[in-house]
Amino acid sequence: MRFLFRGVSARAFVRPFSTLDHSRIRFASKSDHRRFRAVIIRRPPKKAIERIKELFLMNVRYNANLVEIEYPQRLDAYDIGSNIACGCHAAVYELRLRRTSEYSDAEAAMSSASRHISETTTDPIIAYPLALKIMFNYQFDAPERYLWADMGSELVPFVDANRLIKGHLPVLQTLRRSHPNVIKIYTAFADCMPMLADAQSLYPEALPNANFYELIIDQPKTLFIVMKRYRMTLREYVLTVKRNYWIARVMLGQLLEAIVFLYEHTISHRDMKSDNILLDFDSPEEAPHLVLSDFGCALATGSWLVPYPDDTIDLGGNLALRAPEIRCAHPGPGQIVDFRMADLWACATLGYEMYTRFPFSCVHTSNCIWSRELSGA
Repeated sequence: MRFLFRGVSARAFVRPFSTLDHSRIRFASKSDHRRFRAVIIRRPPKKAIERIKELFLMNVRYNANLVEIEYPQRLDAYDIGSNIACGCHAAVYELRLRRTSEYSDAEAAMSSASRHISETTTDPIIAYPLALKIMFNYQFDAPERYLWADMGSELVPFVDANRLIKGHLPVLQTLRRSHPNVIKIYTAFADCMPMLADAQSLYPEALPNANFYELIIDQPKTLFIVMKRYRMTLREYVLTVKRNYWIARVMLGQLLEAIVFLYEHTISHRDMKSDNILLDFDSPEEAPHLVLSDFGCALATGSWLVPYPDDTIDLGGNLALRAPEIRCAHPGPGQIVDFRMADLWACATLGYEMYTRFPFSCVHTSNCIWSRELSGA
């Protein structure tokens, strides 16, 4: 019995017998017994750029994609407000959900809250948190599938666009995921062209005339895009808000983030200008949230190369900010235009505008020296 107590530790009786041999080998070694300690992984501190990226990706204010709401796909489900902007191809209006019994609880709650706030606030962004882009369909007798084929590039930022344009645009490459610095599109649909109060004065050419109704039975339709509303464009911001170099750096960094994101998806915007960059902020003293919008001229075919046999090929919408390789291209047999770095050139000119003024606004005087004078001709 004494031999038994010497050979086996008293604590072994309270353990399972399967651990007896393991304990003997464990304590027989001369090395000091050390208890298990969790491995502490020391990660390097995050840099300022990484913290900014995380802020824009994880904050609901800067990334509206964190809140998913299914928006209706018909025009009578919304209340249309005042006009925000108008161009040659589209007009943008204030928009909010109209409360009806057909909506889901989330949509009804959002519509009710928006209507209640609109009665107690003077901020138009809060009263109308959405924006409606009405595309101009000048070919009134064209079928509905023509709208998706002709205006489908507007839906490049729309993550769910493949479901809408399936069968109409097989070569259009849309974004697989959203980005905080690319405009947020909630939904898109085709519906009848509305006769708004200011339509006759803003875009009379886009409205059907009397001769159209005599020839066509069906009411003309066009494409409607429901988007998040932002406070102002970059052009309005640089003209009305006093800024410093720190705010300009933040805005330029966001614009570069958007361009890199498009580059990863082989998409070229081709129409970058201060009117197509939207900003959102609560007060002029803070750095605004920047997004890139208006993808109507975007190149989203999965390739940077565009054949340029003649002048009928469209090379993008903004002639002033075209890259030198695009501006100097000449049409001809076998000519190819590469848009790989076209957006980067436009981004640099917009950065110049963020810091100072429009880069090509200088006035030529009689002191200018022509190239032929330098060559001695």
